[in-house]
Amino acid sequence: MSIQAIRSVRSRYDGLWAQGAASSFMLHRASEGQGSGAITVRYANANSDARTMTLSVDGRVVRQVSFPKVSDSWDAWGTVTFDNVPLSGRDPVVTLSCRAGDTGSINLDWLGHGESSGKAAS
Repeated sequence: MSIQAIRSVRSRYDGLWAQGAASSFMLHRASEGQGSGAITVRYANANSDARTMTLSVDGRVVRQVSFPKVSDSWDAWGTVTFDNVPLSGRDPVVTLSCRAGDTGSINLDWLGHGESSGKAAS
């Protein structure tokens, strides 16, 4: 899979522990057409369990997604890929938010997109 990452440089976004907290990323696609893609996120999770966030595209909720524990250190990063995310337009905005029912409390580093592998949604 070819990942086009939108990456923070020597920084990270934390503060995603309170309901209403969110981080948005604009993707730059070669096509304006509708389709689906894979969203890969580099994140830190030193909580004792997996954490959930809500994934939205252009303001429309796609689904709740899970971020497994990476390690006991907030300095350790992992990646997770969410397949079959609906995308349209050249510059869709992908948002990860902490909404009602989400556990949040992760740090984000970067988000990238590529082709879906055809696997079931995570």
